[in-house]
Amino acid sequence: MTLSEKRSLISALHKEYSVREICQTLGFNRSSFYYHPQEDPSEDLLRSEIEKLVPERIRDTDIGVSHNYFCVRDTPLEPDASPG
Repeated sequence: MTLSEKRSLISALHKEYSVREICQTLGFNRSSFYYHPQEDPSEDLLRSEIEKLVPERIRDTDIGVSHNYFCVRDTPLEPDASPG
């Protein structure tokens, strides 16, 4: 069961049972139920600034975004070679 599924289940059952009882039964920390991470607006700003600086050709071939991290190819492109 995913974190969001557990949160939804707790939200649905909390009128009949205490959050503590539900979390204990599910093996879920209460703090995880109450914790809601805040978005960091600087990440979006940083991403947009990087995208402005990196030419589109390079961005599409050499750099990919995976799990919110920028990854660079481990092998360099030859000067006139097209990405393959």
